[in-house]
Amino acid sequence: GTDDVLAFGGFDGMLRIHAVERGAPHAVGECGDTARGIAIDDQATVLAVGDDAGVVRCFHLERRHMGLSRPAWLSTHAAKVWCVAVRRDGAMVAAGDYANA
Repeated sequence: GTDDVLAFGGFDGMLRIHAVERGAPHAVGECGDTARGIAIDDQATVLAVGDDAGVVRCFHLERRHMGLSRPAWLSTHAAKVWCVAVRRDGAMVAAGDYANA
């Protein structure tokens, strides 16, 4: 089997995580405002989400349950966060906002 994970958010401010192998939702949680940028590391252990409110949330995923805990940390930007990236090993997160600040 595969351990591929699909994570997506939307206008409802909810974050959804699916294990591709199972094809069913594994976790649903709040990601703040409309999610604009979502990134995950290679091992599907670190998930970063940027939103319209200018907040980046970083979650540590539990592989056994694929559950969403409270964010491990969050960072506030000056404007909407449209892009986020997580380093392949999950050790670093980068984010950019609409104001380019």
